[in-house]
Amino acid sequence: KSRRKRSIRQLVNNDFNTTLKHITIPRTSGTEGNKIVRNYIISQMRDLGWNVSVDSFDDKTPYGSKHFSNIIATNNENACKRVSIACHYDSKYFPLFDFVGAIDSAVPCALLIHLAALLRHELDRHRAQNLNPSLQFIFFDGEEAFHLWSAKDSLYGARHLAEKWHKTQVKNTGNCHLDNELQRMTALILLDLIGANNMKFNNFFANTSYLYLKLMAIGKSFMFTHIISNTVNKQIKAYLTFICNLSIDKEIPTKQYNNNRNQLFPSSQVYNYGIQDDHEPFLKKGVPILHLITSPFPPVWHQEDDDIDHLDFYSINIFENIFYDFLKSVIRG
Repeated sequence: KSRRKRSIRQLVNNDFNTTLKHITIPRTSGTEGNKIVRNYIISQMRDLGWNVSVDSFDDKTPYGSKHFSNIIATNNENACKRVSIACHYDSKYFPLFDFVGAIDSAVPCALLIHLAALLRHELDRHRAQNLNPSLQFIFFDGEEAFHLWSAKDSLYGARHLAEKWHKTQVKNTGNCHLDNELQRMTALILLDLIGANNMKFNNFFANTSYLYLKLMAIGKSFMFTHIISNTVNKQIKAYLTFICNLSIDKEIPTKQYNNNRNQLFPSSQVYNYGIQDDHEPFLKKGVPILHLITSPFPPVWHQEDDDIDHLDFYSINIFENIFYDFLKSVIRG
């Protein structure tokens, strides 16, 4: 009963919306907006008790040298193994309009910060017992191409960090025997293009199918509970209308179930195509990847109206509920 109550609660609330508004500004790499958002993310994660480091560097772009800064927040630096959850916080440069990139990728960034807050007590207990794996949140800079997507004009932050960690040796202690920092990562879970209606997340990699199937099972359980709750609410509404001869115009705050809208994880099938994103430099170096990106891309992708007004908060809430339970299961092993 208590589990059911948790699974249908409104996680996307004022705290989430406030966080989202701080991030949903133009924030192209190397700009003042990018710096403002970076400092906000750092302060939020530090306030939540995470160890935060910044991987800063300069790189050549089609518009000259630019400054980039990846943000790495680790819940327990002493843990040998880590599950890394990632998104990118930069927004794409468009010369003709200010692009705020709500789905791309302000919402994923806001979700990570909000989930860190929701999981705080669980993570505190986990850290106190020094359990494996720990959670690590990575906010990549420079995912977007400045001009045309290419091997050199894209994924600036991810390419730099993957190479850096590949070359960084780990001081082996106790039962922790690793060659480099990359080997700490049991998986990299990358979030992108989240927040539109009719989101679908496909299973792209066989070696992380166990994680996808876990999300799929949690999603089915959540939606089953949601349908029951919605059906009960409809019955109560009909009963009150009939008995009291009332016209109840206000929607009881659970939206009508729509199969297409809520099947976020539709199939266990492993698809034979990948989508270019921040995971690629890590994939090439052997890190297991779970890529949670909406496919097909939403209509607002790289459009001026990729803003807060065009988000589907109902779908965001469903995703966060599922991902919240998923992260709890990861923490508990």
